[in-house]
Amino acid sequence: MIKRTPTEHEEEYGQRIWDYMKLNHNLKRVDLILGLGSIDLLPARRAAEVYFKGLAKVILFTGGSNGRNYELLPNSRGDTTEAEMLAKEAMEHGIPKDAILLEDKAKNSGENVRFSQRLLKEREIRHDKIIVSHMPSAERRDYATLMKQWKGPEFLMTSPNIGFREYHIEGYQGLMSRRDLINDMLGDFHRLFVFPRPEFGYLVSQEELGFEAVPDNVKNTYLELVKRWYGADQLVRDKQTGKPCSIFE
Repeated sequence: MIKRTPTEHEEEYGQRIWDYMKLNHNLKRVDLILGLGSIDLLPARRAAEVYFKGLAKVILFTGGSNGRNYELLPNSRGDTTEAEMLAKEAMEHGIPKDAILLEDKAKNSGENVRFSQRLLKEREIRHDKIIVSHMPSAERRDYATLMKQWKGPEFLMTSPNIGFREYHIEGYQGLMSRRDLINDMLGDFHRLFVFPRPEFGYLVSQEELGFEAVPDNVKNTYLELVKRWYGADQLVRDKQTGKPCSIFE
């Protein structure tokens, strides 16, 4: 597997995909902040920022063990699940413990949704409007997932206000390189166009969501990065051929 540092042009390509993946929703007061599981602490800090703006009184962190990139979770923090790690970070940034709910069993996006729904129903917590905090590069994929698998609430996506070129330094606890970030982002981008297909059915398509067609420069950027072996271990593979599912070709 190629591990070299991205070239200047490749970083420009990464920036283009990054900009496409962000939705830049305008936030308003909601019933709940949902922090989706990952090894990245920055979305927990973003959830705290939103909380202190008075936009919600409750934060639900969801994420168990063995999720995507879980093997990078630092053992030194003493955390055993993504939800615990995110909750601890939020509390270190001033969020009171009694404002936090934990769902610590989910191992993928589908379980994040189902297990969070169940917890909120059991606790009889209203959740008609939800702000979702996650990585900037996952906003669009998260939104398509939620709109498919969690019917009813209005979702507003948010993420840390840090640029693509700096994110790998401050995000993921410094455990991922800029190349790793591009690889991970391409995986989320690829899923946008593969997972709505009938054989998967995990996401609502971009067309169904009313988004404009993907710009040609974004398509070409994705194809060029894949040719350069970016995202090779992140792309969804055809169950019969074992090859990455084709998009835009």
